[in-house]
Amino acid sequence: MIAKKINKLRHIVSNTITEKKTLNQLKNHSIPTKKMSNAFIAAKHQNNDVETIKIFKELNSYKQTLLSSNEIINYSIFNTQNRTVSEISKNASSRKRWCEFYYILSRALGAKNVLEIGTNLGVSGQYFLKAINENYGSQSLFDL
Repeated sequence: MIAKKINKLRHIVSNTITEKKTLNQLKNHSIPTKKMSNAFIAAKHQNNDVETIKIFKELNSYKQTLLSSNEIINYSIFNTQNRTVSEISKNASSRKRWCEFYYILSRALGAKNVLEIGTNLGVSGQYFLKAINENYGSQSLFDL
C-alpha cells in the first residue's frame, strides 16, 4: 500500500518536472508553439479575464444540460447496452479544463478552421466553434 502511494507520488513529481521542461522548450521553439504553451498554462492555472470566464460559464451550461438529460441513446447497432445522455456525458465527454484549453488555443492562434473528429455529444466542439466565431465573426452551428 505504501509502495503504491510512493510510486504515485513519484509519477506526479516526474510529470510536473517533465511538463515544465516541455513547456519551456515549446516557448523557445516558434511563435505557434509559444502560443500553445501559454494557452496550456492559462487553462491549467485558470488565468482568464472576466469576459472569458463568462464565456466558459455559458459554454459549460451545455454540458450541465447534458448531465441532467435522461434521454436514451440507442446502441443496438453496436450490440451493446443503451445509455442515457447523462451517462455518456459523464464518462466520455472532454474534461472542462481541456475544453478551455481548446478555446484559449484556438483564440490565440486565430484559428478559422479546426478539424475535430467528434465522436460524442459536441461538448469540446462548441469551444472550438465559439473561438472561431470570435476570431472571424463567422456563424457557428449553434447560431443557426
